[in-house]
Amino acid sequence: MKKEAVKEDRWVYTQCHRCQSECGIKAHVVDGVCIKLEGIEESCVGSHGGMCPRGMAGLQVLYDPNRLKYPLKRTNPKKGIGQDPKWERISWDEALDTISSKMKEAYDKNPERIIVQHGIVAGNQIIPYFFVPMMFMLSNEKGSPLHINAAGSMCGNAGHYFNSTQYGAFCICPDFDYCNYLLVFGTNASNGGFQQWATLNNAKARRRGMKMVVFDPMFNAAAAKADEWIPLVPGTDGLVALSLIEVIVNELGMYDVEYIKTRTNGSYLINKETGEYVRDEETNKPYIWDAKEGKAKVYDDPSIKEFILEGEYEVDGIKCVPSWLLMEKHFEQYTPEATEATTGVPAETIRRIAKEYAEAACIGQTINIDGEELPYRPVTTYNIRSAGTHSNGFHTLFAIDLLIHIMGAANMPGGTVSASVECEGHPETHRPYFACKAGKDGFTQTAGKWLFPQGGFWPIEDPKKPVHDMEEMFPTAMEMLWINATDREEVLKKTGLNSEFDVLINYATNAMMNATNPHIREKFYKEIPFVVDCDIYSNEFNEGFADILLPDACYLERDDWMGIQHSYHNIPPSVHEPWCFHTTHHVIEPQYERRDMAQTVIELADRMGMRHKINAYYNNELQLEGDLKLDPNKKIDWIDLCDRACRAHFGDKHNWEWFCEHGFISWPKKVREVYWRAYKKDVKTMLYFEFMIHAGQVTREIAKELDMEDFWDWNVYTPLPTWKACDAHNVDKDEYPLYGFSWADTFHSNSNNQEVAWIDEVSTRNPFSYYININANTAKKLGLKDGDYVEAETEQGYTTRGYIKTRQGIHPDCAGMMGQSGHWAKGMPMAKGKGVNFNSLIDFKVRGMDPLTATVDILVKLKLRKIEEGGKE
Repeated sequence: MKKEAVKEDRWVYTQCHRCQSECGIKAHVVDGVCIKLEGIEESCVGSHGGMCPRGMAGLQVLYDPNRLKYPLKRTNPKKGIGQDPKWERISWDEALDTISSKMKEAYDKNPERIIVQHGIVAGNQIIPYFFVPMMFMLSNEKGSPLHINAAGSMCGNAGHYFNSTQYGAFCICPDFDYCNYLLVFGTNASNGGFQQWATLNNAKARRRGMKMVVFDPMFNAAAAKADEWIPLVPGTDGLVALSLIEVIVNELGMYDVEYIKTRTNGSYLINKETGEYVRDEETNKPYIWDAKEGKAKVYDDPSIKEFILEGEYEVDGIKCVPSWLLMEKHFEQYTPEATEATTGVPAETIRRIAKEYAEAACIGQTINIDGEELPYRPVTTYNIRSAGTHSNGFHTLFAIDLLIHIMGAANMPGGTVSASVECEGHPETHRPYFACKAGKDGFTQTAGKWLFPQGGFWPIEDPKKPVHDMEEMFPTAMEMLWINATDREEVLKKTGLNSEFDVLINYATNAMMNATNPHIREKFYKEIPFVVDCDIYSNEFNEGFADILLPDACYLERDDWMGIQHSYHNIPPSVHEPWCFHTTHHVIEPQYERRDMAQTVIELADRMGMRHKINAYYNNELQLEGDLKLDPNKKIDWIDLCDRACRAHFGDKHNWEWFCEHGFISWPKKVREVYWRAYKKDVKTMLYFEFMIHAGQVTREIAKELDMEDFWDWNVYTPLPTWKACDAHNVDKDEYPLYGFSWADTFHSNSNNQEVAWIDEVSTRNPFSYYININANTAKKLGLKDGDYVEAETEQGYTTRGYIKTRQGIHPDCAGMMGQSGHWAKGMPMAKGKGVNFNSLIDFKVRGMDPLTATVDILVKLKLRKIEEGGKE
C-alpha cells in the first residue's frame, strides 16, 4: 500500500500548564495531530528543556476520550454526592442564553446573590482572565459576587502573606546558585514539585556541595535527596524553628547584628507597657535610640550614627526597649530540652543543626557578582504549603522565616530570593515593571503588577465587621474558605451575612475533591438553585450539583498571553538566568465543541449587555493606551487582544505573530533585580509584628459585638513568634493514636491527574501513592500488615477507607495519605476508586482555623481498624 505523503509537519511554541511551573515547551504537529511534546532548551522557564511525567502526559489530556465534548444540561432534578445528573447534550446558544439570563437576573436583583468560584490551577490562568473579569463585570452599586477559592485556605494562605509582607513576592525561593545550607520544612517543591526550575537548580546546588536537611513526618521526595531527614510530629515545624533560633541567638550568639540593627525593626523602640512602637508625635514614625548621641530619632533619620539592640530608655516619659531585646527574651522559653517531647526531635539534634546552620551563614563575609560587592549569606529555609496549613500556620511560618532574617539572608546571595518581584522590564519598553519600595514604617511594599493591582498586603487594612464575607475580619488572609465549616450556620446567624444565593459559576476546580469534607460542603451547594461548571471532565462537583456543564479547551487548544503576567511562579530568580516570558499558543484547534473559557466570559458579557465593562477591564488590566486601547462598543476578538497585550508590553515589533514564531522573549537580569534588598537600605524587614496588637484589639471588639469571642484564640495576636498546639495535638493518644495528614506525590498537582493514564500507571506502580502509609513497627503493634483494607476514623466520626502500606520512612505516630485521591465520579473512569480521600477526615470549623490567616487546619487524629473490602469488620 502506498504511504500517503505528509501534508503538514510543524512545531508550535507554547507552555505546559499541568502545574504552576508552566515550562516552556514545543509541540510537534503532523497532519493536524500532535504527536510529541518536548521542552525548549533555550528557555529558562521551568525545566530548561526537560519535561516531567505530568507534562509528558499532556498528550493524554488532549486526546482523552473521557473529556467533555459538548455543552450538557442536567435532567435529574436531584442533586448531591453520588447522584447521576443524567446529562443531556445541548447547543452552545442554549447554554449561553440560559446562563446569561440567570446571571443578569441575579445581577439586577443583587450581585451578592452570585458566587464566582475557582481553584488554583495555574494552567487555566484563572485569576487574570476568568475570575477577575467575571467579578468586575458582575459588580455594581448594589454589591459584588461572593468570591470562593475552593482550595485556597488549604494551600499557601499563610505562606503567601509572609512572602508578600516580607519579600514583596508571591513565592520565595532559595538562591540555589550560592546557597550552602538549606533547611526544608514539609515540601517537595524543589525536588519534583511545582517549580521545576527549582528541582533542576537544587540538584545543581547539591552536586556542588550544598547541604540539605529536611524536617518532615514523611520520607518524601525531598527527604530522599537530602543529606539528612529529621522526622517530626506534624504541626510542630514552628516549634522546631523557634528552638533553632533560641540556640543560634541566645546560646551561640551567631546572628547578623548589623543587619538586624539597620535593616529591620529590631532597633525600633517599644513601649514596655503596651508593646507598641514609641512614635514621634509630629511624623508618627517609630523611634530608635541613637547610642552615639544618646537620644531618640525617627527610624529613617539620616543622622543616626549608632543603632542599638539592647538597653532600656525613656522617651517622652515612656519607658521603652528595642524590639530585638523583647525577642531575645521571648526565645528563651524554646530551649531544645523544652520542645523535644512535643516535636519528637532530640535536643542534641537541634543544637547540632543550629550550629551547622549558623556557621554556614558566613556572617560578615561578602561576595563579588558581576563586579558588585554584596553581603554573602549562603543559608536559608524553604517551605511552600504543608508547614503552614495548620491552626498555628501564621506563627509557624513567622518562626521559619525568622531563621532567614536573623542571618541577614533575605534577598542576599546564597539566602532567599523573591520570585519575579523586582523587574525593570524589557530594555526597550521597561515593561513588565515590578518593584519593592518602603511603605508605612519603612516596611516592604510592592509596586507594579504582582498578584493584585496594588500588590501585597502592606500596609494591612483594619479588620472590619463582616458585611460581604467573613474574610473582612481577617486582614492577613488571601481568602477564607468557610462555606463548608461545620459551624457555618452559627456564624451566619451571628453575623447576619447573606446565606441565600441564586447562581454559582464554577471554573477549573473540583470543589468536592479540593477542599475539606465533601459531605459537609454538599449541603451548601445543594441550596443553590442554578450552578454552572466549566471543566474538561465530568467530575464529582458537576455531577453532584451543576445544572449546565461547559466543555473547556485544554491548554494545548488555547491561546493566551498570561505567561507575561503570570510570572510569580515560574521564572527562576537566579541572577545567572535571564528574564523569560512565554505566551501560550494552540497546538490544535479545540476538538468537538470545546471552547476556551476566557472567550466564553467575553461572550457572556456581550449577551448581558456588558461589553463596555469587559473592555474596560482589559484596558485597565493590560494598560492599553492610544491605538491599543479597546473600543468600548466593539466586541473583543481574542487573537487581536493577545496581540495588543504583547505589543503593550514589548512594542510593535514583538507582536502576537512574533511570539507565535519565537515562543518567548528574553533578556539578561541585573544583579540589583535579584538581590534588591542589598540596594534598598530604606526598605526595612519586620521582625517584630507590632501591628498585631492593634489588629487583635479591633478584631476582638468586632467579635464581642457579634458574640463570637469564643471563636478566636486571642493569644495569637502577638508581635512575637509563638507556638500553640493544634486541636489534634490534644486528642486522646490511646483511643486515636495516629496523626493523619496528606502528603504531596510529585506525580500529582491537581485532582484530575489520576484520570491521566500514564500518571495513573506510575502511581499504581509506586508502592505509596494510593495507600495509607504507616510505619512498619507501628503497624505491627496495631496488628496490621501490608495490603490490609482499613477504615480510618477521627474523633469527630469522619471516616475514609484504603489499603495499608507499611514503611520505615514515616514518623511512627503518623498515617500519611496522598492528597486529592479517592474519586467516585462516573465521568472519570480512570481515576474512579483509586487512592484514599483524605479530605473526608478534615473537621473544619471557623473556631479551628488559623485566627490570623484563616488557614484550614488539615491535621487530624485517627484510629485504624481492619475491615473486609465489602465494608464488614
